[in-house]
Amino acid sequence: MRRTLLVLTVAWGCKGRSQSEPELPPPPPKVIPNAPAPADLVRAKATLGCLFDRARDAREVLTVLAEEAPLPVVRLAALTAIDRARQDGESPAAVVIADAISVLTEIDDFDGLRTAFAMADARPAPKGTRIDRDAPARARVGARSTPEGIELERVAVIRETALAGDLPTAMRMFAQLTPGDHDDSYEREPYLGALVVLGKLDEVRALIAAAKPEDRLKLTGIWLDAVLRQGAPIKDALAAALAELAVAPDKGVIYFPERQVFRRAARVKRAGELAPLYRALFLRLATTITSPIARAELDADLATALDDAAALKRLAADPSLATRFAVRSAPIGAALAAATGQKYPLHDLIRLWARSITQDTDPAFGAQLAASVCPPARPPAAAPTPAAPGLHVEVKEKARGKRQECRLHDVIVRLTDGKQTIEEQVLEGECHGACTAADKRAGEAQLAEIQKAIDSGEASESQTDYNFTDCIYSGPNPGRIDRVGDRDVALLVDHYIGAHDIDKDQYRIALEICGALYLSGTFGGTYVGAWALGELSLRETVDRRQIIVDGKSDRWRGVVFRLTLPTCPGQPTGQALESE
Repeated sequence: MRRTLLVLTVAWGCKGRSQSEPELPPPPPKVIPNAPAPADLVRAKATLGCLFDRARDAREVLTVLAEEAPLPVVRLAALTAIDRARQDGESPAAVVIADAISVLTEIDDFDGLRTAFAMADARPAPKGTRIDRDAPARARVGARSTPEGIELERVAVIRETALAGDLPTAMRMFAQLTPGDHDDSYEREPYLGALVVLGKLDEVRALIAAAKPEDRLKLTGIWLDAVLRQGAPIKDALAAALAELAVAPDKGVIYFPERQVFRRAARVKRAGELAPLYRALFLRLATTITSPIARAELDADLATALDDAAALKRLAADPSLATRFAVRSAPIGAALAAATGQKYPLHDLIRLWARSITQDTDPAFGAQLAASVCPPARPPAAAPTPAAPGLHVEVKEKARGKRQECRLHDVIVRLTDGKQTIEEQVLEGECHGACTAADKRAGEAQLAEIQKAIDSGEASESQTDYNFTDCIYSGPNPGRIDRVGDRDVALLVDHYIGAHDIDKDQYRIALEICGALYLSGTFGGTYVGAWALGELSLRETVDRRQIIVDGKSDRWRGVVFRLTLPTCPGQPTGQALESE
């Protein structure tokens, strides 16, 4: 028994480029306070591009910058990330816009959010992209949301509407809430925040008192964060946090969002008000965090937010923090040396990039940083070797019998010259699951046991999502062959068993390169849904250097895979873009 799993989440990351995709309107130019001269800013953007290329995705860079960098610097990086992504199509841009909105929301960058929303609204995202969870941030800056978007995040929308100063609307929405709108764990924190900003402190205290002991201190942190964002007096929230800290179990101390709270306080220039909490928390963390290095790093984060000169002086003598202090405060050249001396320097290089465009650094530092993070300039690439004349790709299916309901077969991919086979690859299929009568009986018995447990309240329906009784084919299917430029390119279907044992398809391409048969790795695999063969198209770029696979569906419009062709006898380079 298999059931469809519905998940409305699409994640994406990409670094590649294509030059023929439709573009979103470019972002307006932004002026950064104390920015370097325009020539240096151009270099800074080039260096930022190299950092994006080294990161897992754009969000990693933005998240590091959001920890400490000024708002305009985070905004510049966010808009640069969007500008890069939109070259790969609508969906890549939409997903990076969603990442940018998430990060800009964390730091309450209202100007950045308004710009990001204008870009998002210029071309609506395909269905299911994470940008449809942005209604709270829209409420905070007065941008319009759809009724469906508000319904998805109703409690958080109430909180942000109140923070934006529209208390009548927030109170009217709050009065319409039912217990089902806020009684699950996902809604508890935004609900507490809504209570705080609406001034319902008796309900706030009651909600915290009713929580598990290990959760109460964490909830006071949500309270503190809300009053800091609101610009309200901190006295009641601080007293509650100190009281819960005194009695919290060790697990509760670990759950407390101290970095979020102290960084927020530093951004709104109210960190000094947290001094009593800082001192009490310092004593508890000394016993609850057993790793000396982790404890020192947390101490340094909090002391930095509070600008505690004495603590920072003491911590600067800790060898485990030497790189941290060098990157943040040493002369910029020494800071670069400290960062690049690490095994994994990316995050500190991102912090140095932020320093380089906000401080009076040596004018030569931009070139030094670029030399450290950007690959050496390459000579102009030679033109790729054209297709070998007369060679063609053929794809054949070869049956191998049947196991239960699974029809087993292989796929044979050939490179031919007339009737002569130049090269051949055989892709083998398999059967998975309950492929014998005994397996089926065992699966049926297991399902019956799960159903009994569901009926007695000891199990959930989700445990029946998996395959217990089917014999399922997994492996290649022929797909189709397109003529792309001067080559035959086969788009092969790779059938596999996805999450919760759901049938899925991913793809690969086969073509002639340097007179031989080339078979790419797989691409286009998704957690939910699957590409239909007809939703993918093949094209060659104008300069004939790349073969691109584009996707166009209700949930994704943009590049899915790109293959960079070599100058023979070189090797092609394939890049699969995450497409959900």
